[in-house]
Amino acid sequence: MFDELSFEQICTHYGEERDKNRGAVVTPIFQTSSYSLDSDYEYTRGNVPNFEVVERKLAALDHAEDAVLVSSGCSAAAAVLHATLKSGDHVVCVRASYPGSRKNIEALEALGITHTYIQGKTIEEFEAAVLPNTRLIYLESPSSFVFEMQPLEEVAALAKARGIVTAIDNTCATPLFQNPLDWGIDLVIYSASKYFGGHADVVAGVVVGSGELIKRVRTERGVYGWITSPLNAWLIERGLRTLVARMPVISNNAKTVVRYLENHKHVKKVFYPEAESFDQKDLYHKYMRGSGGLFSFQAKTEDRSRYQEFIRRCRIFQNAVSWGGYESLVYSVGAVKAPTTPQSDALLHGGVMRMYTGLENTSDLLEDIEQALKAFD
Repeated sequence: MFDELSFEQICTHYGEERDKNRGAVVTPIFQTSSYSLDSDYEYTRGNVPNFEVVERKLAALDHAEDAVLVSSGCSAAAAVLHATLKSGDHVVCVRASYPGSRKNIEALEALGITHTYIQGKTIEEFEAAVLPNTRLIYLESPSSFVFEMQPLEEVAALAKARGIVTAIDNTCATPLFQNPLDWGIDLVIYSASKYFGGHADVVAGVVVGSGELIKRVRTERGVYGWITSPLNAWLIERGLRTLVARMPVISNNAKTVVRYLENHKHVKKVFYPEAESFDQKDLYHKYMRGSGGLFSFQAKTEDRSRYQEFIRRCRIFQNAVSWGGYESLVYSVGAVKAPTTPQSDALLHGGVMRMYTGLENTSDLLEDIEQALKAFD
């Protein structure tokens, strides 16, 4: 059924029950802690009409049976881990995944759940890392720092043959640019704080997948109280209405800046799926329909203090974490000290400047970067 609906139709209208909104065109905010037991709801820790609208839209965007909205991207990862693992189990995780996800996995050591980090660019790495007690393979493709990709179809086939659940953080791509479930992946995780919210004013997360697995994740949400607020759900619904309009602008800004950086004398390497130097173009063209606004670059200098000077010189790009909103951001990864947890070799051996292009004028962004790059003169 979802194949018959356009992204625009899903984002703007699908999943809303306007006949229950007393004539309101926009879904009201159901800001209440409890419901009459004569209704379909009971308590906001369990479910809220605002949650359901967002969940229906996001399940449809990813061709999934169901979705569950939680309090953050980190809690989405945690809910997946708790829903699929028990003491004695083992996890295979790509080492360039989001640090918060890795911290979630590492915290499970106290419960007797072990893990193995791999780069994950080839199926052979996964085959070598899988153990008899492996119960989850955790992916992030493309990853949010150096944009490494994994062979999703092959990993899914390997996992299914051995009874292993696969989960992927698809925040960078969004369902507009990549649908991992179509390639056999079981669960898809998003930080809804990023593109779905779109305005840098909400924190939430989402997990989408089969009805059976999402039922288990939803149980974890209720047990641990990993819920967002009705207002946050309403803000995400609002953000989804403009997702299809925002993403091309954000993506085109990023591609223009990336092309500029690739030809700059001070830049050693640019990390972005559509960069000329990207070494996994076969996977990009197989799985993805476009790239977002997030990218990174390495400067040629070994003086890491220059990265901080670059940031100080930026006028439009704000020095802040997160991304996916209307505003352009810059963040220095590993420029001060090496990360304490495994990441890709690019982060271990030199600073990486992560940047995000928002909805600003492209010429203004280029002008800002051009004057900031004087920090490397």
